Amino acid sequence: MVLLLVASFTFAQEKNVKEAKSIANGVNPDFAKAEELINQALTNPETKDNAETWDVAGLIQEKEVRKKWKMPI
Repeated sequence: MVLLLVASFTFAQEKNVKEAKSIANGVNPDFAKAEELINQALTNPETKDNAETWDVAGLIQEKEVRKKWKMPI
C-alpha cells in the first residue's frame, strides 16, 4: 500500500515536470504556474536529483528572463 502511494506521488511529480515544461514552451507562458510546478518536483526526494527536473527549472528561468528583457526566445 505504501509503495503504491509513493509510486503515485513520484508519477505526479514527473507529470509536474512535463507540465511545467509545456507551460514554459507555450505561446503565452504562465511562468508563475510553471515555477510552482517545478518547485514541487525540485523539493521531492524522488525527483529532486533528476537531470530533467533541473533542466526544466533552468529553461523556465531562461525564458522568463528573456521575456522580461524582450530578448528573442
